This record gives sequence, structure tokens and C-alpha cells, in this order.
Amino acid sequence: MSSIAETASLLDLNDLSYIDAISQRILRLQALHNDSLTSLQLSIDSLTRQNENIAASIKSITSSQQTKQTRHDLKKLENQIFNTARSITSLNMQINSLKLSYNDNLKRLNSLHSTISQFQTPQNSNTPNNLIYKLYNATGVRIVNDEVVILNKQSNKISTLSLDDSYSDYFVSNFIWDAI
Repeated sequence: MSSIAETASLLDLNDLSYIDAISQRILRLQALHNDSLTSLQLSIDSLTRQNENIAASIKSITSSQQTKQTRHDLKKLENQIFNTARSITSLNMQINSLKLSYNDNLKRLNSLHSTISQFQTPQNSNTPNNLIYKLYNATGVRIVNDEVVILNKQSNKISTLSLDDSYSDYFVSNFIWDAI
């Protein structure tokens, strides 16, 4: 007997129906597999086209004149911001320096006021000597303990001259007028 006939004699009719069912299922699985592959291939093709379109859009955007101009403008603005920040920092330093100078000048002014207040003379008497003192005070000249103290209000300078008998009245007068 032939091998096919031997195999057929060994198989039962139920076995053939099982084999046929298995064969049908295998065909359906292959069809599902092919459908799935086809669907995936269509998705891949669609995504590839989208990727190409996006890449082309990016290339056209990055190489356009408007984009180049925008980049240039952004760099200019960035430089302006940097320069403005540098200017603000410089101005803050100048302001702080001016504040320190102002505080020093204010301390010096207070010191000058306290020095001047030490040299105040009584002003309730109208004797000739007090009138001379008032005139001297009005011009910024004070005489204290054989020393002439002159306050120049315009330049905020104090000059002093120790009165000595060797100085002539002419010299003292010229010194006072030069210091005022």
C-alpha cells in the first residue's frame, strides 16, 4: 500500500474534520496577520509622509528670510538688554557713590555748624564791640581766643589765623578779605 493510503486508513473521519478545522483556523490567522501587516504598513506609510511634510516645513521655516530676520532681531534685543543691564549697574554704582559723598558732606556740614555755634557771640548788646562782632559774624568771621576763624559759605571752607603781634593790621585785613 502506498503511504497516503496507509495514512488515510489510520485516520478516522473525525480526525479529518479536526485537520480541516485546524487548516481553516490557520488560514484565518494568516488572513488576520496579513490584514494586520497591511494596516501597519499603511500606518507606517502615513507617518512617513507626515514626517516628510514636517521636515519640509521645518526646513522652509528655518531657511526663510523672516526667520533669519527674527533671529537677528532677537540677537539685537539680547545685546540691548545686556547693555541696559550694564548701564543700570553703572548707574547704581554712581548713585551709591553719590550717597556716600552726600553723607560725608552732610557730616562735614554738621561739623561746620557745630564749630560755628561754638563761636557765637552774645547779640543782645549794641555796644561798639558787639556791633563789630555782629558785622564779623554776618561775613563769616569769628574771633576766638586770639584766633580769627573765617567761614567761606560759598566754598564751605574754614580758614584760621592765629593773631600775633608781629602781624600788621593790613596783613590781617587782607587775609580776612581773601578768605571771605
